[in-house]
Amino acid sequence: SEDNLLVGKDHLQGGALTFLNNSTTSHANSDFRLMNRTPTNQTGTRKYHIDRSNGGYELLLANDIDNSNPAVQAEQLNWLHFMMNIGSIMANDPTANFDGLRVDALDNVDADLLQIASDYFKAAYGVDKSEANAIKHLSYLEAWSANDPYYNKDTKGAQLPIDNALRNALTNLLMRDKNTRMQLGDMTAFINSSLNPRGANDKNGERMANYIFTRAHDTEAQTIIQRIIRDRINPNLFGYNFTRDEIKKAFEIYNADINTAHKTYASYNLPSVYALMLTNKDSVTRVYYGDLYREDGHYMAKKTPYFDAIDTLLRARIKYVAGGQDMEVKKVGNDGLLTSVRYGKGANNRTDWGTAETRTQGMGVIMTNNY
Repeated sequence: SEDNLLVGKDHLQGGALTFLNNSTTSHANSDFRLMNRTPTNQTGTRKYHIDRSNGGYELLLANDIDNSNPAVQAEQLNWLHFMMNIGSIMANDPTANFDGLRVDALDNVDADLLQIASDYFKAAYGVDKSEANAIKHLSYLEAWSANDPYYNKDTKGAQLPIDNALRNALTNLLMRDKNTRMQLGDMTAFINSSLNPRGANDKNGERMANYIFTRAHDTEAQTIIQRIIRDRINPNLFGYNFTRDEIKKAFEIYNADINTAHKTYASYNLPSVYALMLTNKDSVTRVYYGDLYREDGHYMAKKTPYFDAIDTLLRARIKYVAGGQDMEVKKVGNDGLLTSVRYGKGANNRTDWGTAETRTQGMGVIMTNNY
């Protein structure tokens, strides 16, 4: 890698290959082999400094693709158009087209590709013309770097970056066991640690587009299976190189752990996590399949213990969650108590009368994390 901060780190596959121009393989040389041109370092000069790294590996899965090559970028655009219109093209069925996309590993490719995708969505769907258009065609960035949201903002990106500060706060202060989470801070982080702070002095400030989640296929899911295998099945495990038998045994342990009150591996307080995410203003929530259904076995065959709670919260979000928001944490005895109130459509603060519609909307969340 060109970035010395990455040298010696194995990442996913136990190593990363860097392909360089060489006179002995001149047929494979390229004038466009520009490495690690991530959102932080798109031009070759670092522009953002919240995250001190340049991003991830250019060749994350050892794919020798010149992501900076105009011909490759043109093919990426062709492929994007094909995928977004796959129903119309393959079956003359526009109802089978995709509405949006998720850009995987965006810190591992040339950031030009992000702007190409963004420009496509603006041209094809007018996502920059109205909120309605944007909502119809949401796209998400796997934007782990703290620099990525600011790159997306500066380039007027048509995609949503992760609110990773809030994701970390929710994970650490709700999903960990009690002894761990009480050592990692207090619930004011739910208000202040965010791309869009929600305290009294900040809630009306400039807002940044974002989405939020706490679990995904490779975050607080695959990592849990890895830990179970290493702890209970194969102490010599290397990276994520599981066998099918190891995965099967690990899920037996994990599924049993979900059902216990005192968990060893599974996450705590997932309904509380979703209660905050789904009632927060100025954010889009991404729901994880594995929080609704068991992750092994047949598709949607077995519900988790959290299905009913999350399903109820999703329906409540549609019906009641609108208007302004106030959040605060107060001390009650030895515990912190967080309150979050959405006032309903037409009311932006606690003194607004709103309309008749406001009277049938609004939603409150009250929680502590000390149990």
